[in-house]
Amino acid sequence: MRKLLFLALGLLTAAPSFPSSDAYGSSRHYISVQWNKGSYGTTVVFWLFRSDDLTHYAQIATTRNNTQTTWTDSTVQGGKTYSYYVAAYDTLTKEESGPSDIVTQAVPK
Repeated sequence: MRKLLFLALGLLTAAPSFPSSDAYGSSRHYISVQWNKGSYGTTVVFWLFRSDDLTHYAQIATTRNNTQTTWTDSTVQGGKTYSYYVAAYDTLTKEESGPSDIVTQAVPK
């Protein structure tokens, strides 16, 4: 299994970024998304967004805390392509980062 990797660094006002040197991929029935915690505080959670048309994104997950840095999307369908981004949200201050870079992965049929 290969993984989609995001890098969440910096201040909450800075968007998480995707390092282009990291690998991403999928298995037949799921896509695993992983990102680095970065330097966000303990009141931060991460929101994960997904699209299957590169236009309309919906939030599909909220982490329980800032130590949860993986998500497995088991609702993907074979033969479809999905795009993801992650954003950080501070539950104390109600501040949201901008979105990370978008990564796209096709699921084999």
